[in-house]
Amino acid sequence: MLKKMKYILGLFFLIAGSAQAYVPVEGNVSAVLAPTVTWTDYQSGRPGVETSYFGAMSIIAQGDISHRGALEISMIHMHKVFFVDRNGSFLGEQSEYIHISMGYRRWLTPYFSTALAFYSAYSMGEPQVVTSSLQPGSELTTSARDKTEYGFDLSLQGELYAKDRIAIVLDGRYSYSVTAKKHEHGNQYQAMLGLRYFIQEKTVMEKPKTSL
Repeated sequence: MLKKMKYILGLFFLIAGSAQAYVPVEGNVSAVLAPTVTWTDYQSGRPGVETSYFGAMSIIAQGDISHRGALEISMIHMHKVFFVDRNGSFLGEQSEYIHISMGYRRWLTPYFSTALAFYSAYSMGEPQVVTSSLQPGSELTTSARDKTEYGFDLSLQGELYAKDRIAIVLDGRYSYSVTAKKHEHGNQYQAMLGLRYFIQEKTVMEKPKTSL
C-alpha cells in the first residue's frame, strides 16, 4: 500500500507543476463526472487468486466554504470484492454497491488538494462467490453479504488542465472499511479521471439605492 501511495503522490506533484490554478471562493459550486477504476487492496499470494479491476462511474459535488476548503459529496456505482482468509479457509465474494461519501476537501496548493470523507456503501443484489477453498461444513462469510458498509475515504486530487468553466482532474482514493469482519480484506482503491464543471458562483445582492 505505501509503495502505491508514493507513486500516486509523485504523479500528483508532477501534475501540479504544469496545471492551471484553481482558486476556491466561498459560495462556488462545482461538479465532477469521472470514469473510475476500482480494485481491492489485497495481495493473496495464493496461486490463481488475483485482484480484479472494475470500471465504475463517479459523480462529485463540491461547494467552497473558504479560500482553502470545500464541502464534498460523492457517489459512485461500483463493484467490491471482499476476501476472508481464516484458519486455512479462504473465501472471496463480490457484490454491487452504491458508495456515498460526505467530507471536507482542503487545497494545499492551487493545483493540488486532499480530502477526508465518511462513506456508507449500500449493497445492490445478491453477492457472488469469486473464489473459495471452503471445506464441507465450514462457515465463513464476507461483508459482501451485509446490506450496508461504513468507512472513510482519503482522496488526493490534482488538476491536469483548466479553461474557463471546465477542468480535467485526476483523483486517487483509498477507502478504509470500519465494519470489516475478522481477517477480512475489503479496503478499496479508486482511480478517477474526471471532468469538473463550474456550476455557479456566489452572488452579492446590491442594496437598492434610496433617494433623499
